[in-house]
Amino acid sequence: MLKGRAALAHPAMGGVQALVEGERATILPDNRLLIDRPSLDDILAWRSGRLSFRNTPLSEAADEMNRYARRKLEISASAANLRISGFYHFGQNETFARLLENFLPVRATFGQTIEIVKL
Repeated sequence: MLKGRAALAHPAMGGVQALVEGERATILPDNRLLIDRPSLDDILAWRSGRLSFRNTPLSEAADEMNRYARRKLEISASAANLRISGFYHFGQNETFARLLENFLPVRATFGQTIEIVKL
């Protein structure tokens, strides 16, 4: 909720959940409701062409980056659980891969896709 209040209802909830300004509701795959208070800067970063990651597994970050790029990142199993934080411009997977090489123990190989492997 950016402003105001809302009521959230879902068949699996068995009632109504009120949301107030600053809260986010997520219905998990098992139908549980998760309410948190994320950083609005993180949530709204996409408006300025950026994605925000906070201690995010590299595999999840790559999935999100790939949504906005033609040349896809492929993350090896050995590198998948490495964690990253920060703001990154989406649509720039080549630059993202080169940055990863500077602060994670990984190597990027540039072909039709960008393969990231742990050193």
